[in-house]
Amino acid sequence: MLQESDLSDNAMTTTTQTHLTTLRNLLTHRFQELQTDIRAAERARRRDASEKDEVTDRKDDAARTVLAAVSEAEEQRDVFESSEVERALSRFDRDIYGDCVACGRPVPVKRLLAHSSAERCVSCQEPSNELSVKATEGPPRKRRRRREARVARPAARAPRRRGRYRTPRWSLPGGR
Repeated sequence: MLQESDLSDNAMTTTTQTHLTTLRNLLTHRFQELQTDIRAAERARRRDASEKDEVTDRKDDAARTVLAAVSEAEEQRDVFESSEVERALSRFDRDIYGDCVACGRPVPVKRLLAHSSAERCVSCQEPSNELSVKATEGPPRKRRRRREARVARPAARAPRRRGRYRTPRWSLPGGR
């Protein structure tokens, strides 16, 4: 005879399987999108390299340099996200998707729906974020000391003149 707990476990399994199917479809779709974007960026880079023979001015060169830097950053972001999604799909294939890589506990479904390639549960991700922030900050900067040997400034100063002396408008020829 079925008990109430068996029904809730069965319902949970069905819901979880539905979520897992949805998440796998989302990951697969996102991986395909990222691969398409990466290929398009590579084609654009090759096309831009072939257009360098044109005569341009400094503004065009500066704009092209900025756009190339932005495109490169976007491509790097896509490559990084693509590797994350690929790792998540490989976890699916090994039947360990949804388990925290640090502690082994299940990652909440809400977290997976929000960030489908999440590898860690929230409690394990927070210390990981702190470590990555410290790694990107680098060593603490040393404050510069003011030079003590500077000459003492006089207590009262004459007001500074800003710019050159301006001729009043009425004294210019033609009333300008």
